[in-house]
Amino acid sequence: MPYKHLLHFVFNKELSEIYITSIIRSFAFALIAVFIPAYLLKLGYPLNAVFSFYLYVAISYIIFVFLVIKIYTKIGLKHAMFISMPIFVVYFLLLYSLETYNWSLILVASVSSLATALYWSAFHIDFIRSSDRKHRGEELGMMNVFSYIAIIFAPLIGGLIISFLGFKVLFGFAALLLLIAPIPLFFTKDVYPPIKFSFRHVFHKESLKNFSVFFVEGIIGYTETVIWAIFIFLILKSFLSLGLLTTLLVLFTTFMTFILGRLSDVVNKRSIMKIGVFSSSVIWFLKTMASSFLHFTILNSLFGIAFTFISLPYMALFYNKAAKQHPAEFVIFRELSLTLGRVMILLFVILSGSFIGSFIIAGFSSLVFILF
Repeated sequence: MPYKHLLHFVFNKELSEIYITSIIRSFAFALIAVFIPAYLLKLGYPLNAVFSFYLYVAISYIIFVFLVIKIYTKIGLKHAMFISMPIFVVYFLLLYSLETYNWSLILVASVSSLATALYWSAFHIDFIRSSDRKHRGEELGMMNVFSYIAIIFAPLIGGLIISFLGFKVLFGFAALLLLIAPIPLFFTKDVYPPIKFSFRHVFHKESLKNFSVFFVEGIIGYTETVIWAIFIFLILKSFLSLGLLTTLLVLFTTFMTFILGRLSDVVNKRSIMKIGVFSSSVIWFLKTMASSFLHFTILNSLFGIAFTFISLPYMALFYNKAAKQHPAEFVIFRELSLTLGRVMILLFVILSGSFIGSFIIAGFSSLVFILF
């Protein structure tokens, strides 16, 4: 393994806690996340209702992000991540019983957003605090490699479970994993960061540039995980095929993360990103012509390679930027900005009904990463 900084991971207990929790949580979500839009369609919800569900998720997330800031200072970052897990389980239980009780999608979306807001901002702040700036790209790459290795076959396993045992078994298995995930966090003391969020800490001469990049991150993230996933399912009409294609995406992402993790600390990060920016953009435009399993196989594999050239150095740069200023405020600013990007692309696809249009927007949006 080319990670010479592996010993830092072994002896940095706080960093290893984050890694282990992230791996277990990632596996649980990889089992099920890609299938949730298709699950809602299978239950008979119209396409726009499914897109609206994710719109509710994004809008309620903006509200909860501001609320959880105060929670971090009172209960600590690790307790916040811990509490998020049973709330995620409640989210899965609501999905599990949706067909029986016909829960409001706004309620289901809000529970998901609350758990996500509690977890991700705390995770990013804790990682910034625990990681080593000189080796942050390598440490981030290592965490991603471990997570990806753990989840390579998770979407395929999820597809097999759905096909042979049904969604309810999958929800139960994923919920059990989420209850186990936060246990490693309490091998060391919790952290109570003094957070007083103020936009004046994040609004400066680079704010518009940062906002633009975070905004398109949200656009691309939801176009890939929600809109593209639904597009594939509507054409192939197979949970197993969707799981297999997602596994291929993760497989090639893992391969490139393994290679780029070390390079991102010794090679100029923006030079690496430029390769991914232009290749990802081209792949999004090619996605507008996809219509078969072979097309999806090739494009998912290529995208797994190309977008890693963006995501790994980008996140290392993000953590470095956050560490230099007010980390908590910068993390919250990113969360709000990328969520607005999600809202925009969802509104576009709801109002236009155009999958192809969203892929074109994602293609042009990829170019904005070059500003970071």
